[in-house]
Amino acid sequence: MSGARKTVLVVDDVPDDIMILEEILKAEYRVKAVTNGEAALAIARSDSPPDLILLDIMMPGMDGFEVCRHIKSDASGSAIPIVFLTAKQMSSDEKAAFAIGAADYIRKPVDPELVLARVNAHLERKGELVHASEIRYRRLFEASVDGVMIVDIEAGRVIDANPSMARLLGTTQESFLGEDASSLAPLADIVNPKGRMPLLARREYVRETNVPIETFDGRCIYVEYTCNPYLSDRRETIQLTLRDITALTEAQRSRDELAARLARYLATSPTITYSLCLDGASARFVWISENVTRILGYSMDEAMAPDWWFGHIDREDRARALEGVSELSKGDSFSQEYRFIRKDGSTLWLLDEMRLIRGADGAIEIVGSLTDIDERKRAEEELQLKGLALESSLRDKSALLREVHHRVKNNMQIISSLLSLSSGEDREPGVQRMLSSVTRRIEAMAIAHAQLYNSEDLEYVDFTRYLKELALGLVRGGGAAASSATVEFECDAVRLSLEEAIPAGLIASELLSNSVRFALGDQSRPGTLRISMRMERDPAGPGGGDGVCTMELSDDGPGLPAGLDSRAGSTLGMRLVGILADQLHGEIAFDSGRRGTRGRLRFPVLGYRLSSGPPPSMPGP
Repeated sequence: MSGARKTVLVVDDVPDDIMILEEILKAEYRVKAVTNGEAALAIARSDSPPDLILLDIMMPGMDGFEVCRHIKSDASGSAIPIVFLTAKQMSSDEKAAFAIGAADYIRKPVDPELVLARVNAHLERKGELVHASEIRYRRLFEASVDGVMIVDIEAGRVIDANPSMARLLGTTQESFLGEDASSLAPLADIVNPKGRMPLLARREYVRETNVPIETFDGRCIYVEYTCNPYLSDRRETIQLTLRDITALTEAQRSRDELAARLARYLATSPTITYSLCLDGASARFVWISENVTRILGYSMDEAMAPDWWFGHIDREDRARALEGVSELSKGDSFSQEYRFIRKDGSTLWLLDEMRLIRGADGAIEIVGSLTDIDERKRAEEELQLKGLALESSLRDKSALLREVHHRVKNNMQIISSLLSLSSGEDREPGVQRMLSSVTRRIEAMAIAHAQLYNSEDLEYVDFTRYLKELALGLVRGGGAAASSATVEFECDAVRLSLEEAIPAGLIASELLSNSVRFALGDQSRPGTLRISMRMERDPAGPGGGDGVCTMELSDDGPGLPAGLDSRAGSTLGMRLVGILADQLHGEIAFDSGRRGTRGRLRFPVLGYRLSSGPPPSMPGP
């Protein structure tokens, strides 16, 4: 092989031995020779280290073993093959030499051909290792996702760059190979000779992060870079590595902005946020938001004290607050309200909402929030007082309204009694009938007022009960024949307002009195009176939930008397029925024949109202 460019360092304290080795090697290698270990170390650690060392063991001062250990401990010298040349014949010395990193062991006197052959073999082996290492490095260099560039420090020019560097900078490898690195716009600040280059010249490692650069294709990115100086082929070079951290930088910026917004929110929020750690039977604050000072007046340090929370809960609420913490341990969340003492001595209500978090290691943490609900509690107390006052006022008004209905009912009964007395004194049949009709109508209205007086609900009349009471009263007062009649009811439980119940009740009174008078008065046979009432929802009504009430009264009598036309309104009662039906915005219809008479009233009801429960049962006549 040709070793013209390789350097062999001979280290021996015997000049004659040095001369022999120089004679053997000079035809193929450059030979350097020193006579002591210190000089050998200096050359091995210089900028131009030898390619191989022939080292004697027995030398004054630093022996060969010590020199070998020092060289092998250096990163730069560990790759230099060391061949011991010695007169020591003991196998233990040979073993010791290999143990500390020697490549070979040759005993003196030397065989020139053997020495040359072994030197050639070790240098070839070293060359193969270097070549294999270069291949591995090249593969890593080319495949690296980070951009890598090699720069000659002295010349300042780009020696090599990998594809990732070209992609990162937005250009091609060929565009900057051999160029002055400081003239490359994206890298100008990094490899500026007045900036970091002096550090690199002194072989100092340089690293920076979040460095903004503008690429050749106009992108603005953030990079993290490292500069490693090293010696390559006796040239000072640096390896510049760039990593694109734009996404990471933007994520960190977003995180920082979010943290800043959260901090501002917590500082201005009316809710204090905290974290508690349970340690046995005690709890201590791990963290609490800064607005505790604004809301409660305590500093962060004061709020972090072990007994701060419990010590400032109102004494009357402490036991309940501790029970709340115990309840939390049974589930995942719990909320409670208690009074808390501010630093200025005032008291406010707090809503404490807690959530239990169990860690994988069994640790228990409570995260929660304290919300100032003082205004709400005071409003609730004020509302409660107003509610009590309103309830008292409503009781008074209900009593007054009930008394009004009672007096109206009594007055109507008095009027009814007076009319009955007047009817008894007057012998004229027409006058008696007129007074009886008026009395009956007054009693029909009085029944409604009596029901309202006896009802808990002063707004609505139980019209089903009303209709039964009215019908049975008229039947009982209709004479012996009417009293023996059968009254059949088939009614929904319907409630009507007083404005609806009075006209509907008067219409029912007129129809029922006609049936009692003309159908049930025949003593030759017992009659039957049928009363039905149905309530149906009317989806087409104005409120979408209104109803339609249909009231039907029929008998099995001989029909209306001759000459009495219900449609023509020939009597006062019939005219009154028509007027009242119009008042209800309803329709009245009659059907009369040999099998009896039937009257049907159909009218709208605002609001779909049914009584709760079935119609009440009442005794027959």
